[in-house]
Amino acid sequence: MQAQSLKRRSPHGPALPALFFMTDRRRVADPLAVAARLPRGSGIVLRDYEISDRASLAADLAAVCRRRGLLFLVAGDCRLAHAVGADGALAGDDEVAEGEPGAGGQRDLGR
Repeated sequence: MQAQSLKRRSPHGPALPALFFMTDRRRVADPLAVAARLPRGSGIVLRDYEISDRASLAADLAAVCRRRGLLFLVAGDCRLAHAVGADGALAGDDEVAEGEPGAGGQRDLGR
């Protein structure tokens, strides 16, 4: 698989997956179906900022990712990332400005 060969060539080691799926319901209606088919060791970033069921989708994706060995990040909402047990968060500008994630835009999510 091409993603795995890219990962092997990286001088930085296996810190991040070589393949990420960025959720976007305008393009992919069922992100859970994609999560079920991604190769082990891939990653998912929950974007979909404006959907009404974002917390529910985050919880469902977190569960699938744990079960399948996928890295799961929540974009723009550190509190939601923490609540669903995500592996990490991509802090939004407002969170960094408020100091929510901590120094350098990172926060320990307790994992």
